[in-house]
Amino acid sequence: MSDFTGRWSGEIKGTNNGKFVLELEQSGDKLNGKLSLSDDVVGLTKVTVTGEALERTAKFKLEPKEHGPGVGLAPGWATATLQTDGSITGDWETEGETFDRFLAKRGENEPVAPTEHEVTTPSVALETATFHTKTSRIPSCVVDTDVLKRLFNALVTGASQLAGSQQGPSLPLPTSRTDSSPYRVTIVATGENGEQIATLDPEILNTERLPKPLKSILLDIGLYYRLMNNGANPPNTASVTIDFSKPHLIDLSNASGSPTPNESTIGVNGANLIWVSGVYETLLSTLAQTKVRTGWLHSAHIYDALLLVIGLPAVLISSATVASRLEKSPGTSFAIATFVFVFFWSLTIFRLSFSLARWLLPYVEFSNVSQPLHRQVRVAIATLILGILASLVAAAIWAIFHSS
Repeated sequence: MSDFTGRWSGEIKGTNNGKFVLELEQSGDKLNGKLSLSDDVVGLTKVTVTGEALERTAKFKLEPKEHGPGVGLAPGWATATLQTDGSITGDWETEGETFDRFLAKRGENEPVAPTEHEVTTPSVALETATFHTKTSRIPSCVVDTDVLKRLFNALVTGASQLAGSQQGPSLPLPTSRTDSSPYRVTIVATGENGEQIATLDPEILNTERLPKPLKSILLDIGLYYRLMNNGANPPNTASVTIDFSKPHLIDLSNASGSPTPNESTIGVNGANLIWVSGVYETLLSTLAQTKVRTGWLHSAHIYDALLLVIGLPAVLISSATVASRLEKSPGTSFAIATFVFVFFWSLTIFRLSFSLARWLLPYVEFSNVSQPLHRQVRVAIATLILGILASLVAAAIWAIFHSS
């Protein structure tokens, strides 16, 4: 039976990278100890180790005990083989589907792992870590299947960079597990009737396989990581949410100062500013190429501006004109009642015309082509509606100044 007692210092390579200190005590064939791991991504972690010593090999059970806030670690196991030079090599994996190769040497002077003082204060190191976040609302646009595939490929590139940054040349991964990176792009397609499809297969982005009518699409780096790590939050995430929902056709709610409700967003978060900025700019530039000119219609305060410039003048002038035509004695109760009646009905018509324009030209629209003909027709209709309102203003002004 081999003796594994001592302080081992080493490093891991694989889905996780880092350096560690393993302190073992052996009694017969029983092993007990503690492992202090300085992971390149999740920071400092302390693990309780129990196991069994055999001839030149050992088997360990790993139970995480201390780790930073927001980090979820699953139990695992490891096997080690004693080499002729006195070092140990082996592999380990966890229930969360992370796996690694490791190499360690016995001795107090190996400068490959954090000191005991550093290990006993993991929360300080983690709390001072810098994370970078970039988020924004997607601009008003028309999205087709080609755009969805380009967004998916951009996220695949970002996920590959994350997976690649965790690989090392000195300790190759087991060949049977090379496709199990926790950084995968998940697609979630939701239909307006409640149906939902979640998959890793990009073929779902073909039009014939998507739910109809389509309500939203989510492309996400991070969801698969959570599924594989018992709900633990990933250190790096990126997502694109595209909301194809339309505003109500008849909407008399208060639109003052409010943009069109829409959940279309881009969000990227991570410790590497270069990675965060690169993925964010790629996603944003891809969607910017599909931007439409009618986005101003969905801006905040646009209803207020149109009401002041077009709506109120048209409503006031039309109300005054109708009241003066129906009653030859201005100022009577009938004239006042007529003015109030026409004023509120004209204001309601203006509000309905505004909601109709937003409904005809939704903030984000899904189509088989980048600029569909039916949208161009709706642009013409919306322009006609606003033109009619402007013409009413001009006609009312002319009628007032030319009335006898």
